[in-house]
Amino acid sequence: MSRTDLLVIVLRITGGLSLAPWILAAIRRPGLRILAYHRVAEPVFGKASCDPDVISCTPAEFDREMAFLARYFDVVRLCDIEQAAAGPRPLAVVTFDDGYKDNIEAALPILQRHNLCATFFVTTGFMDRITEPWWDRIVVAVMNAETEEIDVMDFDAGVLSLRSAQDRDSAVAVLLRLAKSLPSDRSRALADAVAERCGKGEKDSLADLMMTWDDVRSLHNAGMEIGSHTVTHPVLANCTDSELHDELAVSRERIQSETGATVTSIGYPVGGNTAVDERVRREAARCGYQLGCTYMHGLNPVTGWDPFSLLRLKMEVGADFARFRAKLLYPDLVRY
Repeated sequence: MSRTDLLVIVLRITGGLSLAPWILAAIRRPGLRILAYHRVAEPVFGKASCDPDVISCTPAEFDREMAFLARYFDVVRLCDIEQAAAGPRPLAVVTFDDGYKDNIEAALPILQRHNLCATFFVTTGFMDRITEPWWDRIVVAVMNAETEEIDVMDFDAGVLSLRSAQDRDSAVAVLLRLAKSLPSDRSRALADAVAERCGKGEKDSLADLMMTWDDVRSLHNAGMEIGSHTVTHPVLANCTDSELHDELAVSRERIQSETGATVTSIGYPVGGNTAVDERVRREAARCGYQLGCTYMHGLNPVTGWDPFSLLRLKMEVGADFARFRAKLLYPDLVRY
């Protein structure tokens, strides 16, 4: 049992989650809470059709979570945080990364039911169908592989066994970790190689997992904010200067062209402390962004935040509603 699991249990037993949350939030140090979601979907069973780790919660759980937010927090779009910071209630922003189809099919109706808005960071290459999520490609290829091993020695990962379910889980972990460490072109090449060598090739397209531009426009027309998540979802710190500029500038221009809205925010892909450095933040500012969200855990101050290093609360909690509440009320104690 992790320290976080133990803290959640203690908070539940002692009543720390059942007292009026707005009182608890006031007692805790105030701050801007930015919630990070990926997918709102039912769990995947049987043959893998996507990476299950990017399913943040089911529609039923998302509905419950949004009801909680609507009752106790002022929920605004990321682009509105300056104007909303002086409000009387705790401030929260709901964000989504990548651009999965269930964002509009499942998440949007729930947000609208609770009169909430959100910020959607979309990867424009997925909308344009010029690329697919490399992590989903790797997971689908490995978990459905038609071979008992995969040779990735040319990527310095050796030969990985795929004989058992445990072997495949281990192989996925190795390959995803490797993909995040490689330059962007090599990361995509790795996903291509894994798909081919697992016997999947191009047979299993993941394009239908992602939104279309019509979907993105519908989100914008519904009052949601559309932000950038780059063109191909690389680890930006691994990009060359020209790749970095193109990933940031082209994605922003593409979204603005398709929606007619000014794009002011970016969610950095992967977003950990090795994925976002000062060079990335400087280039984001040069490309016209005003705000940048990392994928690092934490509470932002109500005022005086670093606009290009905003912290988020990772919402991959599944059906654990106690952990969801604990993260919101005690973000400095309860982590991922």
